[in-house]
Amino acid sequence: MSVLLVAALAFLPGGGSPAWAAPASRDAAFTTFDVAIEKTKSAMMGDPETALTLARHASRLAASLPRSNQAEVARATAGWLEGEALIGANRSDLALSVIENALSLAQSVAPDSKLHGDLLRSRGALAAGQGKVVEALKDYQDAYRAFVHAKVARSQAMALQDIGQIYWLAADNEKALAYYQKAIETYGDDPIIRLTTHNNRAEVYRKLGRYDLTSKEYNAALVEAQLLKSPLLQARILANYADALTQAGNLKAAQRAAERAIALVQTGEGVGWRAVAYGSAGKAAAGREDWAQAKRYFDLAFAGIDLTKSDMSYHDYHGAAADVYEKVGDRDLALAHLRAFQRLDAEAAKLTASYANQLASAQFDFAAQNLKISDLRKKQLERDVAMERQRAQFRMAMFIGLGSAGLVAFAVTLAGFFSVRRSRDEVRAANDNLQNSNTKLEKALQAKTEFLAMTSHEIRTPLNGILGMTQVLLTDRGIASDVRGRIEVVNSAGLTMKALVDDILDVAKMESGKLAIVHDTTNLQQILKEAGQLWSGQAQSKSIGLRLQTDDAPAIIVGDGARIRQIIFNLMSNALKFTHEGEVSLQVMAETAADEGEQLVIRVRDSGIGIGEDMQAAIFEPFRQVDSAMNRQYSGTGLGLSICRQLVAAMAGTIAVDSILGEGATFTVKLPLRFPEGTAASQDAGPDHALGDRSVLAFLPFDDELVMLKMLLAAHCGRVDILESAPPSDMPLPVGDYDLIIIDPVCLSADDANALQHWIEAADAAGAKTSLLLADSGPVTPAAAMMMGADQIILRPVEAEDIVEALCGLFGAAPENFVAPSLTALSA
Repeated sequence: MSVLLVAALAFLPGGGSPAWAAPASRDAAFTTFDVAIEKTKSAMMGDPETALTLARHASRLAASLPRSNQAEVARATAGWLEGEALIGANRSDLALSVIENALSLAQSVAPDSKLHGDLLRSRGALAAGQGKVVEALKDYQDAYRAFVHAKVARSQAMALQDIGQIYWLAADNEKALAYYQKAIETYGDDPIIRLTTHNNRAEVYRKLGRYDLTSKEYNAALVEAQLLKSPLLQARILANYADALTQAGNLKAAQRAAERAIALVQTGEGVGWRAVAYGSAGKAAAGREDWAQAKRYFDLAFAGIDLTKSDMSYHDYHGAAADVYEKVGDRDLALAHLRAFQRLDAEAAKLTASYANQLASAQFDFAAQNLKISDLRKKQLERDVAMERQRAQFRMAMFIGLGSAGLVAFAVTLAGFFSVRRSRDEVRAANDNLQNSNTKLEKALQAKTEFLAMTSHEIRTPLNGILGMTQVLLTDRGIASDVRGRIEVVNSAGLTMKALVDDILDVAKMESGKLAIVHDTTNLQQILKEAGQLWSGQAQSKSIGLRLQTDDAPAIIVGDGARIRQIIFNLMSNALKFTHEGEVSLQVMAETAADEGEQLVIRVRDSGIGIGEDMQAAIFEPFRQVDSAMNRQYSGTGLGLSICRQLVAAMAGTIAVDSILGEGATFTVKLPLRFPEGTAASQDAGPDHALGDRSVLAFLPFDDELVMLKMLLAAHCGRVDILESAPPSDMPLPVGDYDLIIIDPVCLSADDANALQHWIEAADAAGAKTSLLLADSGPVTPAAAMMMGADQIILRPVEAEDIVEALCGLFGAAPENFVAPSLTALSA
């Protein structure tokens, strides 16, 4: 299967159109042309022949426009769309001349515009299809430069994907991945860019045999296709994914994916992809050795196809079909498919070798040019030295010819010259030393930052293993109570160490300039609610009060929710740490400043040990507490307030402290306050998740998890019921009244696999979704659970917020860090 062509996806919603500026006061001719262009683009994905007819009509309209620069741009635009339609209709020979003419026109009337870049991409796609790698690569690179000049980030990302595809075809997988990553970093806000990037990376990982990453990328691409509501794209991704699952040996999941693809291509825009969907289903059936069903699928896949002229998209299916027809006794068809497979296999090998050789040749030519330039520079330097030597000899002869009368004056002048030059050389030497010192200092600081980041990452890897294993051990009911207490101590110490490592990583990111602030719709009330739930237990354990004054806080704002949560949690953690009696309060409200507009004010006040006036500035420096003894009495790295200060500064806010030693401290954060368009400051937050009206039944084995999950789900769901053990096997399962069943297999029965299968089937029959909480070392493995048909698998250990995001993904939300529920990731 081939990587999705980004050029075609430019015509999906959000693809935009070439930047061409017709007159502001349009007459009827320009308006008619605009309508024709939009109709052509709408037809481009689903029906290239119709798009071709419409594009030629647009070309005729452009030719009739009043002569002007804008009319010439309109002609080039229509030519671009006509060329793209010819490419889509597999008429590349005609497409090249049309695109060349439009490109020549665009270069003269709109150089380095978006239209110019689009035409270069189209010509590059034609060159790539003909195996002309160097020409294609040059056109894609020139297109990227045009898009940079035109400041069109989305098109820059598409050009980067084009370049990545060239390297993918040349089997240079690492470079391909690098270009795909750069594309999504350049413009990751568009679902089309995200879709193509995920799909293309999946193809690379599939080549490399890394099926866990393949599955993750295909699922992410599928989520984006669902958001775009494009049956064609969903079908293409599902067919690719089915082939990858078959290749990985996950045949049941492959069959489900292929059948979903077939359902999507029966009508509408996906009809043209029907043969590939049937081919994927045939491969999956052949993998299960269901030869009769595989034959039926391949009969449908190759209906009306000339086996001697099939293209590369049928390569894998020919090979599988040859085996199937051999098994069912149709040797003639088996031989025909085998010959087609060998023909395409040879073409593929030849194409890959050609791409690789051409790229290598281009790189060699580039190196040779650099060598030639270096040689020319060397010869020029030799000529400069010779000329300078001749000038010096001339000056010496001139000086010798001076009379003795000027000798004294010359000597004085020469002495002054050497004195000035000596002073100048001393200044230059001092500057050089200063520059060297600065360079060494910068390298030392960079080395320190890299060391912090690398060391923290290296510590985190075994630490996650320790935490994961302690949490797995804590779920074992057979462990004695005294041993459990020791494991809990290890787990608590590990969590503390993980928090310290996270702080160090944050500092390293900030020092290296990699701190990113996002501006997105944020449920502030939910963050404040979580803060109250998190810190109330710690305050109660220390017998101090916790007061929350958040009624005046806005519900929904625009900001970086994760960073705001980090600031609040750091300040609350410090306040509780240094307070032994009295209370800690959190006050959040909106405030209007005369000169700064609306601000979000976060104020954390405590009655703790306080901070002396001489130390109030120093506490915001990294690794600093009030005095060195604090490090022994109060745990921590002293990074929390430093991180808060840098986060606040990155969000264009301020942070200040007001404190008297021995009487407590008040930290005040002020951030610019923005609301989503059409949202009032007092708007009720309402349910912020797709779980808002869902009823949930959960089976969990231990009290601590019962309390945690009950609190977590109660905040987001309409109804939550939790049981510690399943009903007897002879009683009907109580699944009919619930939308979601959450199961930890350890609480079912001795025969966990059979009991779990029974629950999943009952929930499926009742229309409820199932989500399983599994540990790698639990009684039911993720691979076994996956084959039972569960809608979702969540592997422990996992954060509470991630559980909510994952559950939301089952009901239409699209969490960033979880696999789409309908297609669970492959297990190793």
